[in-house]
Amino acid sequence: MPPEVDPRELTRFGELFNYSQIGFSGKWGYIESKQGQRDYTDLDLYLAFCEKARATPEFHFLSGYEPAWLRIRPRAEQAAQFLAHSKDLVTRYGSRIPYWQVVNEQMLLEYSPPVFAAIRKINPDIKLGISHCAQFYSGERAPSKRDMFRGLEDIQWLKSKGVKVDYFAFHGHRPFGVWPDAHDMYTALDAFAKEDVRIHISEFTVPQNQLISGPVRSGRWNSDLQAEYYERFLHRLFQPPGRGCDQHVGDRPGHLAGRLRPA
Repeated sequence: MPPEVDPRELTRFGELFNYSQIGFSGKWGYIESKQGQRDYTDLDLYLAFCEKARATPEFHFLSGYEPAWLRIRPRAEQAAQFLAHSKDLVTRYGSRIPYWQVVNEQMLLEYSPPVFAAIRKINPDIKLGISHCAQFYSGERAPSKRDMFRGLEDIQWLKSKGVKVDYFAFHGHRPFGVWPDAHDMYTALDAFAKEDVRIHISEFTVPQNQLISGPVRSGRWNSDLQAEYYERFLHRLFQPPGRGCDQHVGDRPGHLAGRLRPA
């Protein structure tokens, strides 16, 4: 169980944010810890809060984290249960959640094409995507498919099965503590944009008092460096075409305005 929310956090959230990724409250293992006994209490409260705060929610993620009882079921039953679980949630919440991650980190990916088809039929207006631990920096000399492009082959595989993927949710927080160069960021993001998907940055933070990794800075993270990095990071993502990057983050012109957009 996560810790109790400090009421001050809820107040500040409304002051700072207009978008929220649904985490613990939407996890399959929590909603249905015992097969057939589904509990939506936390998820209902989460959505009510988002609506009150006028924050757009994004669901993370339909295929998991799967309940323990599912793992011991035969493969065919796992596929059927995944489909039923997904249809149930989309039928219940529909467009109240406009963005749905169907799969994260390949969990139940092989069973997902029928899920995409079924929930598009239930609600064709919602946007469906996948997510993975793609990252903005690799310690290798050349951009590493293993590190920077995790999830790209999943999109390509789904497309080969006739599945339309609306967006890819890029994690971008690994290796933990990274301060990437803008050129590396663009290299990674453009690879996904070429697959004709929108890009969401869905997991992103840098920790306090941890060593900074990557090619740009050294030392340890603190509040001032966090603030500086977040500002630079967001500026890179929404920078208009043709505007140069500063020397601290990279020197390649920004060109992602057609890929990303503020919520």
